[in-house]
Amino acid sequence: MKNLQTPEIIVMKICYALLPIFTIASIISVFLVKKKYNEKYRNIIDIITILYSFSFVHILLHTVLGATIDRYTIPSLIPTFLAIMLSIYAIVYRKKYKINNIEKSKKGE
Repeated sequence: MKNLQTPEIIVMKICYALLPIFTIASIISVFLVKKKYNEKYRNIIDIITILYSFSFVHILLHTVLGATIDRYTIPSLIPTFLAIMLSIYAIVYRKKYKINNIEKSKKGE
């Protein structure tokens, strides 16, 4: 346990430091994927936004209330990790969910 304590603290600090950027980027991506991607991809982006927003607001509330950051923010670490993994999946497989021009023309007819 002692050997894993330092790497876990470093990973936690990096995730929490990047969390505001990830939250803003996920909110912006909700609006950018509206017409370019199909319903499944939009649902993935919505879930990512919800997870990042929950974690960010959770940590923000503890910061504003003056609580100790280390032990009270651990419940938001798991949703942050899930959102990061889903974000990586969404970036890697985004071409799979893209709406083709053929599908767009069929919808227009």
